Amino acid sequence: MTLTTLPAVPIPVPVTGTAVSTAAALIPPRRRGNVTAHWHTGVPTELEHLQPPHLMHTPAWARAWSTVVTEQIRLSRFLHLHAPGVDRLAAFHLLERSPFWDWLEHDAGREPAYPLLSLGSVYGTYGGAGLTDPDMIALAVEGGSELARHQQARALVVPNLTPDLLTLWERVRPGARRVPSSVAYSAPMPTGSLDEALPVRRQRRDLARLARRAADAGVRVRHLHGADMRPRLERFTALATAASLKHGTNNWALDVFAAVAVVPGAVLIAAEHGGELVGGFLCFRYAERLYAWAAGLDYARLRELGLYGTLVHATACYAVDTKARVLDMGRANHDYKLRLGLTPVELTSLVYAVPSAVGRVNRCEQ
Repeated sequence: MTLTTLPAVPIPVPVTGTAVSTAAALIPPRRRGNVTAHWHTGVPTELEHLQPPHLMHTPAWARAWSTVVTEQIRLSRFLHLHAPGVDRLAAFHLLERSPFWDWLEHDAGREPAYPLLSLGSVYGTYGGAGLTDPDMIALAVEGGSELARHQQARALVVPNLTPDLLTLWERVRPGARRVPSSVAYSAPMPTGSLDEALPVRRQRRDLARLARRAADAGVRVRHLHGADMRPRLERFTALATAASLKHGTNNWALDVFAAVAVVPGAVLIAAEHGGELVGGFLCFRYAERLYAWAAGLDYARLRELGLYGTLVHATACYAVDTKARVLDMGRANHDYKLRLGLTPVELTSLVYAVPSAVGRVNRCEQ
């Protein structure tokens, strides 16, 4: 199959960070088979209707994430991939540093090398930009690699691929290094019942009892959206930092939560005691899935108030109440989530080396 180059559109060279080649000023659109790829400096308004498989692949998430500071983003560029009847958005971020990526690389015994270009972010639970078409995957890797060369990035990273996507991406574009990227846990809820969300009966009963005891002790669970959530984010950040440090590192900061709090479907399932936030799960309701994405806990009162179990129960109930068909309980806390009967899915990131020479590939035979 032949890769052709379409007329180029301007992509400005960034004015911050290390010096880059002026060749980065032009990235040509491409075509492969019936798929076209066009670069944009911002999220294209014509893609607002997209309904990709996961929240982390949506235009709203891409726009929000490009404003994050903790993951040090020097540049964001957006690739619109189009085939008849199918559109996808691939968001690329040029990173000077990512605390989450540092943690994964150190865990793998390697020193992270920057700058790197990331397709999406390792902070997003599921990666791959919703791409399953081989031509779209090929164009994303080729376009991302070209942008990475222009920006003198050390590597192109495709974070958090599920096993089926990992096999597909490696078949379409082999040669990448694998980085284990944790495990995600979820429960299918085909009929939307609490029995499905929490499939182990004993655990379900114990969580309900914990929630009742917490209520008797004065814990109030609230669902906070938008303007109601924002005043609680500073306190939630402190609690999330404490929770993250329990797992060996801290990947969170206020700017991260403030950025994604505006994404449609964001909800803070908050546990309050005496008018103070003592725990919370930052969740997102998208399509048929409820994502529990980040947790914050007051460890001084964790056992006394049964906070974690209460929040797990409240999140499962929220999934039922909002007619979700999948409860996604995110990463970490592996043993506990297995005891709940949740299904584990291994996540793996791919790292494509980027040649140092700056050039433009106009034709590629596959």
